[in-house]
Amino acid sequence: MASTNKSKPKKDDLDNIISIIKKTVFVVWLCLFVYISVELSIFQNNDIGENILIILSMIVGSYIFAIITSLVLRSIFVSVEKPKTKNTQEKFDNGKNQNLKSNDLNQNQDISNTQDKTTNIPSKRDLIVDLAICSKEEILSLDGFNAEKAERFIKDRDNGKMWYDIDTFVQDFGLQPHEMIMIQDKIKFPDKPKNRYGRKLDI
Repeated sequence: MASTNKSKPKKDDLDNIISIIKKTVFVVWLCLFVYISVELSIFQNNDIGENILIILSMIVGSYIFAIITSLVLRSIFVSVEKPKTKNTQEKFDNGKNQNLKSNDLNQNQDISNTQDKTTNIPSKRDLIVDLAICSKEEILSLDGFNAEKAERFIKDRDNGKMWYDIDTFVQDFGLQPHEMIMIQDKIKFPDKPKNRYGRKLDI
């Protein structure tokens, strides 16, 4: 919109300038014809009808010269203005292309960052739950666990209870056989503590 509003006043100014020049050329040529006719005493040797034709010819000739002059000037102005408009349009297109490239780079960077973040977040399927240190959210990722069972797990562990094998763990929380199969590879059990005392011999 801004470029259209700017180009319109320039065109109006050009039309006004050419119109003034055309009128000026018309008057100059008409005065020149009249001056030549008076100097050559053309009007004195002819009757009134012929003089009227001569005057009309002068007016028409002056008008033709004025039109030709205005057309030449307009073509000159247009030929000078076109390279400026072309250069301005090229600069605008180059700036627009640079902005589009910059936006594409930013979008690609955002997509790359999002993909990196997504890659760094382990999925529920790949998560290994360490029973000794896991959080409530991690224990909830196991099949068969709900909020109640997760809270009981955290409470029992805080009270010193620990599970060292899948069978005890499944039995303690009432998990179904298919749930045991789903979670058995996702749980890391702590090592069972070794008995510090040897076997007592009866004497």
